[in-house]
Amino acid sequence: MESFSSFLVEDGWTPHGLDKCFYKWVEDGVIQVVLGIHVGDVFCGGKGKFYESALERPQNRFSFGSWSNAQETTITYCGMEIAQKSDGSLFLCHERFALGIDEVVLTQERKGDTLAETTTEEKRRMRQTLGSLSWRATQSASWLLAPVSLLQEAVESGRACDVSAVNKLVRLQRKYFDRGLYFPCLNGDVTVVTFTDASWATRVDGSSQGGQITILAPKGILNGEKTPFCVLVGQAEG
Repeated sequence: MESFSSFLVEDGWTPHGLDKCFYKWVEDGVIQVVLGIHVGDVFCGGKGKFYESALERPQNRFSFGSWSNAQETTITYCGMEIAQKSDGSLFLCHERFALGIDEVVLTQERKGDTLAETTTEEKRRMRQTLGSLSWRATQSASWLLAPVSLLQEAVESGRACDVSAVNKLVRLQRKYFDRGLYFPCLNGDVTVVTFTDASWATRVDGSSQGGQITILAPKGILNGEKTPFCVLVGQAEG
């Protein structure tokens, strides 16, 4: 059975050098259409007749559940809600996913004994919950990266107070369930900038916590100008 990826290559699409699940259609040296695949989800971008023609061929060859336009309705891709304004800017967040993250069950007795060692089941639930929080953090909520990283370090040698800290973070991210990432349209020359910081010996094992965020922004940012920007990647680790 013909795979979707092999069809794209045969049809003329080019896999991106950094991500084999991301394809581009190049015409006269200009990228006309882009398309990303993740399991059963397909995400594409472009405009005009060339864009419509490029998508018509895979649509005719394969059976898809539905196709939606992000400028007409909020679409869901990999569990993330994406909406696009008429100027082309994008907003993405994890509203439903955020509200679906559950706290780790902890009895009142356990909450009161803050220094009690965590049970095997509590450790398992902490890993599960922090895994969910980590997914949201890396995809649409960079402000969660540092606390999630610190709490992940505390799982193995954790105590009841660490479980409470995980639950507190779950409640906090629920409060801001509709906060995500905004990608404005950037015109003119742009540049990539990375900001880094670290906190000395703040982790459970005495190691330091580091973090960085990389953005795409107009070159005026290099002269201290206040500019719009797009977050490319955020990371926190010990």
